[in-house]
Amino acid sequence: MKSRGFCFRSICVLSIGLTVGLAKANPNDALQFFAGYGVVYDDNLFRLRPGTNAQQTIGRDSAAETIKTATAAVGFDKKYGLQRIRARLTAVDYQYQNFDYLDFTALNFVGLVNWSFTPKASGVVGIDRQQLPSGFEDFKRYTIRNQATVINGRAEGFYELDGAWQVTGAFLHLDVKNAATIIQQRAFTRESVQVGLKRTFGSESEVAYRIRSGSGDYSDTANSAAAFLPNGFDDIENEFQLKLVITPKSSLAARISYLQKKFHNFAFRDYSGITGDATFIWGLTDRTSIQFIASSLLSDYQTTYSNSVRAVRYAIMPTIQIKEKVAVKLRQEYVQRSFDGVVSGFSSALKRDDNTHLTRVSVDWDPREQLGFSFWFQKERRESNYGDFSYSSKSVGILARTSF
Repeated sequence: MKSRGFCFRSICVLSIGLTVGLAKANPNDALQFFAGYGVVYDDNLFRLRPGTNAQQTIGRDSAAETIKTATAAVGFDKKYGLQRIRARLTAVDYQYQNFDYLDFTALNFVGLVNWSFTPKASGVVGIDRQQLPSGFEDFKRYTIRNQATVINGRAEGFYELDGAWQVTGAFLHLDVKNAATIIQQRAFTRESVQVGLKRTFGSESEVAYRIRSGSGDYSDTANSAAAFLPNGFDDIENEFQLKLVITPKSSLAARISYLQKKFHNFAFRDYSGITGDATFIWGLTDRTSIQFIASSLLSDYQTTYSNSVRAVRYAIMPTIQIKEKVAVKLRQEYVQRSFDGVVSGFSSALKRDDNTHLTRVSVDWDPREQLGFSFWFQKERRESNYGDFSYSSKSVGILARTSF
């Protein structure tokens, strides 16, 4: 799934921090254990627009909130001849200090089997389930707890034609659920088939092409006809990928694709366009690097004023390794979202445009090989010509993680 406008950034960071902790487990142990504990303070949890009467809107005089998360995970990683089995089960408990109706416990898992019949014929079969609290950037029902559950399944095969060329094929399953009904980006299930061709060079650079064709159904179809909402869709995507190793410290990863999406029973919801992203990592020294990120993504956003949303993102992220165990990171990001599409009966509706600015500073400290801490501060501001979607927020967090 390429874009979910409802993702709560602060909580997502905790998941990223846990992933860092997972990477520090002893690779020689087949069975590994992980734990983490984080605290986030956000001064505008519900992303209320400036001037909102918080007491009338959310029942408290402030939208500030402190969220505590406790994480426990167990992982398994072992080779059996040419085969490799990897699995991880993670429980994350979210506790809200003021708005406790948002509390919940997520149970996430990942399971992968890397198979190989011969050195030339191999593949992977896997499934993962991720559950995260959804934020209120676009979801404006403040008294309802909502979280997104995303299940990805895949069966993929690779065959080496020679030492450089590789043919790929895959069957993909994607299931997206929301605890609450979100009309703009409804829950759905999609199944796709994919074939491709990849060329690898001696420098470990790669070029690849793939074509994916899929069909999906929406889970929530209640009153969909009255709201001009389709009950299913078909999509096809042609994609080119590039991985370029420039120097041992610098690399470029880029992707460009053309996406066509056609909806059942409401053809005016159809959309198509070019999407893509690029990440350039520039290693200045052994201790300093900068990431440059640019992307333009297209996804559903079905309302009376739009069929789709294009999100154009630019980000720069310097990292400085001050000492062997201390790293400072900065993220400066700008996102422009344009909501497009002529909706039957509502063609005169004002076109919505959002502009979001984000600044983030973080410090990672790893005093021991299997113990780490992260501290961060974030400031975010969105300006929208649809006033309810404008907001500003500040948040600060700390995360401790360990593995054994």
